[in-house]
Amino acid sequence: DTIVLGTPGTSTSNVMPVNQSYNYSYCQHLFLRSHIPGTGPATFTGIGFDYAYTQPMTHATNCSIYLANTTRADMMGTDSTFVPYSQLQLVYVGPLNCTTSGWNYFQFNQGSFTYDGTSNLCVAIVDNSGSSDGSSFIFRYETTSGTAFTHRVYGSNPYGPTQMDAARAGQSYWRSNTRLLTGGSGECLTLASCSAPAVNIEMDSMGDYQLTWIPGYQETSWDVDYREQGTSTWTTLAIGTSNTSLTILSTDLTSNTHYEFRVTANCSDTNISTTVNITTPCSFVTIPYSYGFEDLATGSTTVRPVIPCWNHINNGSSYFGYPYVYASAAHNGSRGLYWYLTTTTGTYGDYEAVVLPPVNPVTNPVNTLQLSFWARPSSTSYSPIFYVGVMTDPEDITTFQYVDTVYVTNSTEWQFFEVPLSSYTGNGRYVALRANRPSSAWYAYFDDVLLEN
Repeated sequence: DTIVLGTPGTSTSNVMPVNQSYNYSYCQHLFLRSHIPGTGPATFTGIGFDYAYTQPMTHATNCSIYLANTTRADMMGTDSTFVPYSQLQLVYVGPLNCTTSGWNYFQFNQGSFTYDGTSNLCVAIVDNSGSSDGSSFIFRYETTSGTAFTHRVYGSNPYGPTQMDAARAGQSYWRSNTRLLTGGSGECLTLASCSAPAVNIEMDSMGDYQLTWIPGYQETSWDVDYREQGTSTWTTLAIGTSNTSLTILSTDLTSNTHYEFRVTANCSDTNISTTVNITTPCSFVTIPYSYGFEDLATGSTTVRPVIPCWNHINNGSSYFGYPYVYASAAHNGSRGLYWYLTTTTGTYGDYEAVVLPPVNPVTNPVNTLQLSFWARPSSTSYSPIFYVGVMTDPEDITTFQYVDTVYVTNSTEWQFFEVPLSSYTGNGRYVALRANRPSSAWYAYFDDVLLEN
């Protein structure tokens, strides 16, 4: 069967699902439950896009497709970010070259996807080909309204799992014409005695992972294995198990690493699997912990800095790279962070924040620590203000609990600040610095962070 998502349109663009004006691109389409025909769960095995050019594509050679059941109802307002990589299931890796005008289909080669029948659906497409065919190679799309939006980003650098979470770009009121398949090669891939299991993985209170699954139909035996994202070799966890759950110890996994877990239903004919992804958290830092940004490449206003085990938050619609790594922002060495806060709503964001790696709440409670750093304005015209606090979720700015305010005087001299965290009373593990949209714009340089007893 062919499932038509939304209402196909006739307008054309080269931006999505792959951007043929750029060598690399990433986009997410959000389809609400009301845009998906049918009344219950479904197993998707392929996808189709509506190609509008007469000449065949040749350069979209290295692409990936992900699907996700999601509760997200929009991609703007309070939800103006991508659906996280950890929630996406990889279903296809290979070329997305369309050869004829009209519908072109691509059979999933990383396992089928189980749509739960109640959630909204995210379709994510990555093009890491490193080359493009040109702006004439276009696709048809539908114009949407209300909360049916698309998120997109494109540029000159490839998109790995971290960049897929960190990247920000414009939202659109349109989506590529899209169809999903529930079969392939003229055959039904869901066998009478077997179907892909519905798989879930969650971290428990001990920090270990609980992998659980529900039979897709009548299968009673499964194989379970996992691998690090981007590698080719799977590690076996179970063969022919009749259980529907499995515990994965956190000590068997590497911190700050992307993993895929696969549960394969053992069928009489064709085995069918479902894959889920997780990203393991960073390990606790050793106190004293210092960092000077020296091992990082310089960034820009539109590229989020990828700082190992730190988190970067900026809700700006255009200048979402702030604070970014900048050579002239160094107190010592050749790297520092460059902050910029403006009175403009939306474009630069209402806040910028950086979140340090987690501390062990048993051996190093946050209220026994202090944070120090160096900062200065970029000129005497500015008077920066930083807020120091602690977060329970490094990706959710609403968990920021204020501890103290740091006022940087309008001087071009570097200034040293030391903030005790003894007044903190919560259970967070992530020390953070935040700057809010001010009444007067300011630039600031920031470097040499130290977290100590």
